[in-house]
Amino acid sequence: MDEQSAQQTSAKQVRRVVMAACSKNMARTMRLRQLYRQFRTLSKDTIEYVLFKNSFNFSSAAAELEREKACEEGVDGNAASQSGLTSFAGTAAKTTTGAVGPSDKPRAALLQLPSRSPSRRRRRPANKTKQPTRNKEVPIQSLGGLKDAPAYDDLRAEAALHAKLRSEAFQKAARARGLKQGEVALYYAQKGHSHTEKMKEANGRAAALILNLHNDLSSQFLDLHGLYVDEALAALEGRLQSATDQVVLYVITGKGLHSKGEARIKPAVISYLNSKAYRFEELPGKLKVKLA
Repeated sequence: MDEQSAQQTSAKQVRRVVMAACSKNMARTMRLRQLYRQFRTLSKDTIEYVLFKNSFNFSSAAAELEREKACEEGVDGNAASQSGLTSFAGTAAKTTTGAVGPSDKPRAALLQLPSRSPSRRRRRPANKTKQPTRNKEVPIQSLGGLKDAPAYDDLRAEAALHAKLRSEAFQKAARARGLKQGEVALYYAQKGHSHTEKMKEANGRAAALILNLHNDLSSQFLDLHGLYVDEALAALEGRLQSATDQVVLYVITGKGLHSKGEARIKPAVISYLNSKAYRFEELPGKLKVKLA
């Protein structure tokens, strides 16, 4: 599983969501074009993400983009900086300590249009099965087998998008520090840390979802497909600690066909088992770990 490949597609997925939301609503399309013209110094990826994050509330999106533009241009000490940037930096500081505003709540399904879309012509889904609460922390055990749980690819794409935005924020913070603009640097640093937390949460939910859909604690198998290396090792460690009444555990690592370059999961698992003195046997696509 390659984390970089997910980052490369996340911006395109957000754009598809925004374009789909605007395609049947001319007013939205015109206002989106207005945002493009008004904030020419900002990338379209940034404008579309801010609009998506604010549930297509153009007024809220424009206010946040104004702050983004002010920091981008290095506004420091004037009225715009003091009224917009300072107050927003305080909000960002609360975010890093656990307080989350309505627009910062994690979105479990990146490619699903916001439920509060004002468009009257939005089609109702054919499947009326009640969806799980998206913004609520869901225990790992409760996700197993849910067909209507947030899509795995959507969660990975959301995490990749936050990883990209985090990198951009930290780069801007470093640039602002070099220009001796402490307030601007603080704003972008806090924004980068906020994206880090959101990235970790989305990746954690994706790992829990795929792990529970592929595995049953009562079986002798542990399928690690769809996990990053650190997630796979954490899952393996937890399973080995709970497998007190098992004689053998088959750890399915795959053959690395979907990895760029060499396989990553299997070598990491082998290294972990050796470090913990477990006896195991290598088989095609899996490892047979002897527990007794």
